[in-house]
Amino acid sequence: MVATLTPNTRPWCTPSGWEAHKASPTMPSLLIVDDEPLTCWAIGKSLQMAGWRVRCAHSAEAGWELLSEAAADILVADVRLPGEDGIALVARVRERWPVTRCFVITAVLTGVVRARAEQAGAVAALEKPLDLEAFKRTVAAVVPKGKGEEAAGEERLP
Repeated sequence: MVATLTPNTRPWCTPSGWEAHKASPTMPSLLIVDDEPLTCWAIGKSLQMAGWRVRCAHSAEAGWELLSEAAADILVADVRLPGEDGIALVARVRERWPVTRCFVITAVLTGVVRARAEQAGAVAALEKPLDLEAFKRTVAAVVPKGKGEEAAGEERLP
């Protein structure tokens, strides 16, 4: 079950996740996997306001289930999750859905974490807290061509 995000939802991300319901189907889709509801809400709300289709899960297992129901253009996974870690999730996602662009986020970004994320196929490993405006531009720049032109604007990479 995926709940709808509303300002009155408590907690902002339910255990099964939430989904932006008014985004255009032509806009890119993003799945956030983080066990911290506030992180899911902040990243998700920021991108939802830009028109993205956003879902959230609080574990790698729940994220995998959501991806199995509907793949995402972008995956943002926290390194430390209950059960399987975010880097292992990225590796599985890149194997099953090679066009999905993956980002790893963590509170403590070390060289080892960065190397593991790169080896798993992540576009980047980023340190929390994120600069949300810079993050939106970074994510929009790697959206597969033809998806959400209005989201990427001038920021698209060649």
